Amino acid sequence: MCNKSAKEYGIPASTIKGWISSYWEKEECELQKELEKKREDRATAARNRKRRFVNGRELKVVRPTSSSAYIDWRIK
Repeated sequence: MCNKSAKEYGIPASTIKGWISSYWEKEECELQKELEKKREDRATAARNRKRRFVNGRELKVVRPTSSSAYIDWRIK
């Protein structure tokens, strides 16, 4: 396809291939940035879900290796 377009428009095929390669590199970079932002947003949401506040104090449930758990109150 590049060769046909190159002949039709009088442009070297290597130039067209370079343009196509540049386009896909740019697209891939933008997709990677978008995926990274989504990962960061999910991580932030997960961190915020784990935090609980009651009367301005952070409630943190710590689960030791045994089946029991205890509550630790920390001031925000």
